[in-house]
Amino acid sequence: MSGAWVAACIGSLAVGLWSLPLAAEAAPAPFEHSFEAGVALTRAGRYDEALIQFLAAEKAGDQSARLYFNLGVVNYRLQRYEAARAAFALAAEDPETADLARYNSGLVALADGDNEEAARWFRRVSDQAGDAGLRALARRALDRAAGETSPADTVAAQGSLSVLRGWDSNVVVPVGSISDLPSSRRDQFTEARLAWAGALGDAVPGLGYRLTGLAIEYDDIQPGDIAALEAGVDWRGPILIDAGVGVLAVGDNGYQSSLDIRLQAPVIDADGVRVNVDGGWSRLEPMDDRANGLEGSRYSFGGSVDAGIRPLSVNFGYRHLINDRFAASLSPKQDRYSLRLRLALGRWVVRAWGRYIESDYPTQRQDEARDIGIDTAFRLHSRWELLVEANRLQNRSSDSRFNYTTERLYSGLRFYF
Repeated sequence: MSGAWVAACIGSLAVGLWSLPLAAEAAPAPFEHSFEAGVALTRAGRYDEALIQFLAAEKAGDQSARLYFNLGVVNYRLQRYEAARAAFALAAEDPETADLARYNSGLVALADGDNEEAARWFRRVSDQAGDAGLRALARRALDRAAGETSPADTVAAQGSLSVLRGWDSNVVVPVGSISDLPSSRRDQFTEARLAWAGALGDAVPGLGYRLTGLAIEYDDIQPGDIAALEAGVDWRGPILIDAGVGVLAVGDNGYQSSLDIRLQAPVIDADGVRVNVDGGWSRLEPMDDRANGLEGSRYSFGGSVDAGIRPLSVNFGYRHLINDRFAASLSPKQDRYSLRLRLALGRWVVRAWGRYIESDYPTQRQDEARDIGIDTAFRLHSRWELLVEANRLQNRSSDSRFNYTTERLYSGLRFYF
């Protein structure tokens, strides 16, 4: 089904809300003018006025699926979620609008903080929709409702820009995905992240792309400055296949290139519960002489369990990593355990997490790291979010030289476009 696509922003997820075009045939005279006025006002972003016109059309006798569909759209835009649910339910009674109305019902539930209800709608569309593009979109949205990060969640391209300002109590200079020994220096920093993602046409449903740029500048510690670029593609069918390439520059450590491949497959996918298994491989290579020795591979395998009851969702994950990077004495095997909680209350989303990491080195050294944190995103507007995050990482080693604690606190804004 063709339709005009209107960008919307739900929490930290850029998604699409479908708005039906005007029908080719004229509507009955008593409500034709009100309906057309409502469509024009919706396209102009004047949702309060559009709602008045659509209600006038309904009062004049219009009970068509197209009217209820557009009533769902404007009520969603006005964050009148119960009214939007009711309107999309009526639109879903017509076979012509049923699939899109059910998909939008999932978006409404997601915006209202009910991930379990959203997952039910997205799963139904993913299984039953006649349009392959809509099925692929529903699969992406289903992953997001389950609490996962989706590289590309829309049919059309979407982007975001985040600008953050923060404080780091003990600057740790990352090299690829492994951290150098931290210094005792502390500093304020500014971070900017630009992301762009979308679908790669209709030839292969579920195929998407992503582009990401990252820059972190410390006020006084120049060797700690970071710049990175990444590009990737992903396919979301019965399984997830994700591949990405990137370039990373860290202070005076030169440039490194990276290649990452990840596979994920669902084992259980029932209402309210999702169990995944996954595996991955990554490769880091130096690009100049300053990156001496920064190369090697890493293999990982593990799984995760997602469950939730409105408005709370829970994720538990385990991953085993085998590192073959740097010198042999600095390449540990790791077991990582994580617990993530997500609370969604309308415009406000709060996430808390804890990670426990065990590292075994060939030199018989053993480390235990505990990472706890909390972040919140508050939707100021359909395109703006206020972000605040704090976390604390504590590493304890059998070699006391490697004991350290790092605390970070930052806040900023994210803009969707």
